[in-house]
Amino acid sequence: MIKKSFLFCSFAGRAVDAQNNTAQRVVGGVTATPNSWPWQVSIRISSSNCYPHNCGGVLVHSRWVLTTASCAARYDIALLKLSQNAVLNSYVAVASLPSSGVILPNNNFCYVTGWGSTSTYGQLSATLQQGYLPIVSYATCSSSAWWGSTVKTTMVCAGGDGYRAACYGDGGGALNCYTNGRYEVHGISTFMSSLGCNVYQKPSVFTRISAYTSWISNSVFNFKKKKVTYSCCCERHGHYTVNGDHNIYGIEGREQIIPVERIIIHPSWTNNLAAGYDIALLKLSQNAVLNSYVAVASLPSSGAILPNNNFCYVTGWGSTSTYGQLSATLQQGYLPIVSYATCSSSAWWGSTVKTTMVCAGGDGYRAACYGDGGGALNCYTNGRYEVHGISTFMSSLGCNVYQKPSVFTRVSAYTSWISNTIAYN
Repeated sequence: MIKKSFLFCSFAGRAVDAQNNTAQRVVGGVTATPNSWPWQVSIRISSSNCYPHNCGGVLVHSRWVLTTASCAARYDIALLKLSQNAVLNSYVAVASLPSSGVILPNNNFCYVTGWGSTSTYGQLSATLQQGYLPIVSYATCSSSAWWGSTVKTTMVCAGGDGYRAACYGDGGGALNCYTNGRYEVHGISTFMSSLGCNVYQKPSVFTRISAYTSWISNSVFNFKKKKVTYSCCCERHGHYTVNGDHNIYGIEGREQIIPVERIIIHPSWTNNLAAGYDIALLKLSQNAVLNSYVAVASLPSSGAILPNNNFCYVTGWGSTSTYGQLSATLQQGYLPIVSYATCSSSAWWGSTVKTTMVCAGGDGYRAACYGDGGGALNCYTNGRYEVHGISTFMSSLGCNVYQKPSVFTRVSAYTSWISNTIAYN
């Protein structure tokens, strides 16, 4: 274990006075008693010599943390090494990439290309499609009326007119932008609104290539030199877990800070939240020391389905309102289970919710929120609290929208995958 001052850094890179921080919590929740949920983990990623809270996790073994794939793969970029060189000709060419750090101006001329569906619930396209998507500046895209804090500086937005957009099946495809007298690939498609592909003021979001040009060139060089020892060359920026944490902006003496050795994402994860499989395991570099502050979570039996209104708490350091700041101290909020029959009805989440998910809340007051991703849905059953869900998504309209309950990956749908992954890794 290591001890570092990164516990004090905030997203603005400033120290935070926890004593003067206003009461912030899971939406509609309360501050948890310190270490009353000892399996709750804060997952941190190094960024500019700072290690802010990224998302939540659940300690399921002294050396393994359960979280969502969307948390573990937050840096949505990867390189695939082909078994042989492609033959370059008039039909196959290498893309031009932007210089490091380049930011395109608002309304810059771009095209998205892909074989994705032409409507939210449509079929894949048989032939390659192209759509004109002008750049939306970060200032606009990250404003409260648009994507808010969901969009990060390592992303680029395009579209948002409610008509033209990337869609399902376009993931990983190119945002081709005309600049410097040529087309350069400035983005690779990563996500769109859960309400649909072409939602007004919810532009298509892309991983911004110019934020990763150094990583791309270094990775290709290392592949050539055979220095890369893993097959998925994914940008991770140094993951750490903080076990036994309560105040994410201070050191209280109970924390165990352990680097992540390996990330294993479910093989069926496609970066589409609505498709499910939003689950991952983090293998720690050493075992956590189990005590009264750090404990392994109890998981449900395979296939267990909780009844409607079962007593549950969501825990996390997420914001207390849709566009609020992270909470300094661990929060808990009462969220009763919403049955799949109700949650998948047309007035609620409809077909967006799958049988491998579990819904909780939906009263318009209490909810998980941004920063709670990967955190635990702790449900009282069999005389104890079991972690039945890990937070995956909420409505793009806000965290606590009526009849849009918080949605969690249902742990009981993946118990075999969890146990097998731990056993063989």
